[in-house]
This record gives sequence, C-alpha cells and structure tokens, in this order.
Amino acid sequence: MGEFLIPVITLTCLLVGMLVLVNTDAAVILLIFSMLLSPELELAQVPSHAVVLRFDDILLCVVFLTWLAKMAMNKQLGLLRNTPLNLPIAVYVIISILSTAWGIAGGWIVPIKSLFYLLKYFEYFLLFYMISNIVKSKEQLKAFIFVFLLTAFIICIYAWTQFGTEARVTAPFEGESEPNTLSGYLLIVMALCWGLILCLKRFSARFLIFGLFLFTLLPFFRTLSRGAWIGVPPMAITLTMLHKQKSPILVVILTAVILSLPVVLPSFVKHRIEETFVPDSITKEYEVAGKKLPVSLEGSAMLRLVSWEWIITKEFPKKPFFGWGVTGVGFIDSNYFLMLGEVGFFGIAVFFWMLSTIFRQAYWNFQNIDDDFYKGLSLGLLVCLVGLMVQALTANSFIIVRIMEPFWFLTAMVMVLPRLAEEKAR
Repeated sequence: MGEFLIPVITLTCLLVGMLVLVNTDAAVILLIFSMLLSPELELAQVPSHAVVLRFDDILLCVVFLTWLAKMAMNKQLGLLRNTPLNLPIAVYVIISILSTAWGIAGGWIVPIKSLFYLLKYFEYFLLFYMISNIVKSKEQLKAFIFVFLLTAFIICIYAWTQFGTEARVTAPFEGESEPNTLSGYLLIVMALCWGLILCLKRFSARFLIFGLFLFTLLPFFRTLSRGAWIGVPPMAITLTMLHKQKSPILVVILTAVILSLPVVLPSFVKHRIEETFVPDSITKEYEVAGKKLPVSLEGSAMLRLVSWEWIITKEFPKKPFFGWGVTGVGFIDSNYFLMLGEVGFFGIAVFFWMLSTIFRQAYWNFQNIDDDFYKGLSLGLLVCLVGLMVQALTANSFIIVRIMEPFWFLTAMVMVLPRLAEEKAR
C-alpha cells in the first residue's frame, strides 16, 4: 500500500464516520454505491495468495463501528433486532470459528490467511444486522432500493463499454477477471426487477424497472457464466409458481420464452454452452469414483468434477462433522463442496437452515403483507435466492463479498418488513 494511500484512506474514514453520526441514511447510500464501485487494495502476501481488501470492506467497518458508537450515545437504539435469522447466523458463526481454530491448532491452516477469510465471510452478517436496525420506514426502503438500482445501472454501463474489447465482461475494479461475480450480482438485480415489475401498481415505476431489466440482459450473457445461466430457468419457474394466481398469463409467456430460446439466444451463448462438451487443450481423461467419465467435457468442467469427488471421497470422510476449517481444503469451485470440506456436515446443515429461514420469511411476506412494494421486495429475494443456490453448484456465490453484500442488504430489508407493516397498521 503506497504512502500516499494511507492518509487518503484515513481521512476518508474520518469523513465517513462523521457522516454516520450526522446522517446514517446518507452513509448507507454511500455504502450501497461502494458495494460494486470500490477499488481493490493488496495488503499482504501469504503462501500462494495475496491478501486483498476492498475499499467497501473498510467503509463497512467504519460505518458499522461508528453506528455502534451512535447507538451507545442513544440508548433508545437496540443492538440486535429480533429477526428469524439471528439464531442460525449465530450458530453458523460459532461452527466456522471453532472449525477454523481447530485447523490452526492442528497446523494445517495458515492463521493469517484463514482469519482474514473468516472475517470476509462474516462481513455481510455485519451488514445484515446494521441495515435491519437502521431501516424504520417505507420511505427509507424506497430510497435505498432506488440507489441500489441506480448502482446496477452504472455497473451495466461499465459492462457495455467492455463489449468488443473483452471476451468476458466483469464488474469495475476487479483485480483479476471474475465474470462469475458480475453474473451473480446481475442475478440479484434481475430477480429484484422481476419482483417489482410484477407487484408494483404504478405504471411509470414498472416501465423504468423493466427498462433496467432489459439493460442487464446482454451484460449478463456476456459474462459467459454458465453457472449463472442455469440459474435463470429455476428463477423463472419459481416466479411463475408464486405469481400464477395473480397473473395466469405469466405461465403462457414463460412457456413461449422457453420454446423460443433455441432461436432467440445469441450465437455466442449457444457456442459457450456447446463448448462445455468439447474437449480443450487442458482436457484429460479423468476418473470419478474409480470410473472414467462417460462424456468428454471442457477442461474447467472436468476439473470441477474431480475436485468435488476429492472432497467427497478423501477430505470429508476424514473430518465429517466440523470440517477442516476455513481455507483448510484450499480452493473448490462449488460453494456446497467447499463448505462440506471447511465446516463439515453440521456447518452445511446450519447453512441450509439459514437459507430456508430466508425463503420461508420472504414467502410469508409475499403471501401475507398487503403492500405492493413490500411484496415486490419479498418476491425478488425469493427468486434471487433460488438463482444463487443454483449458481453456487459451480461457483462460490455465497462467500463472494461483491455478491453477498447486495444479497444480505436485500435480505435485511425483507426481514424487517413484518415489523414495518405491523407498525403501519397500528
């Protein structure tokens, strides 16, 4: 980190801290912009990996700590509001800490690296707790969602500028090209657009949001992220199943779209799908469970299958209950298999408990709260959760901060909707 950068970051942190004390909502809006629009800073080198911090990481910590200080000065503010996620989050954090501490004590984990990643994993929980405490009105929610969608529009403009110059588009300020990060983020944006378009009553709002949805499509396809693409059909099916009673025509439209896909998909999308089953220069004959694979796959797809088999047959049986700790099994390109190796059976079971709690609460909101904006947010969260869970089969969607910060930001807002609706009804 350059000598010039340290005083700039220090001054920025002081200014942001002052902003939180004066106007917390303005600080949150700044944080929303920073989720995808902040530069990357390399702090240190550990064996075979660089320790990287983004400016939004620093900003979130400053906002959170200053917010805690503000709460201490105002005793009317509570530290943790009661949400359905408090218990599963607490249990998951405990299991992750214990399994990682075990790995450090056992000597198979590099302490600095594991602690850094552990903090990165928990960063979005801090965001969840802070936002769920800060949000107190529908007007706040609308302002935050407007900035959220405005940020998405800016990100898409940046992605469009890469057409013709980059084979796969990415988000701004990526140290290394990470198209899966942008594709996961756009899954969230598209799902939120779908939810709001179907639930809002104002035509002007629906028209603008539909325009943003269309604007995201080509950048989403240009990421060439097959894992994200396969998340779209389950998202569409979920959307149709949840909304079919209110909009039967949606079933007809979805059926027509699915039938027309072979014709309307861009040629580069078809080529990307086809090349999955075409051997490339790094393709080898691999065995899974002692048998050669019956199909030839492109190299990266083959390597994923081999790494998954390695976790299931080699690493998981050795430490099945609490795993090897965070970073204990290296890099695995699948959220579920990585977690199976890192936190074991109990850790991944709590993780699914956490996701199912999010789904149930969002579904309850959608079914029971009589407010079109609240319904749209809840439906958007339901749909994006399905998409991310599918993408997580082939990517680490639930531990990538630039995907998880927007996801947990949206989750925090949806979790407080019952309280806001109840207060409005009084």
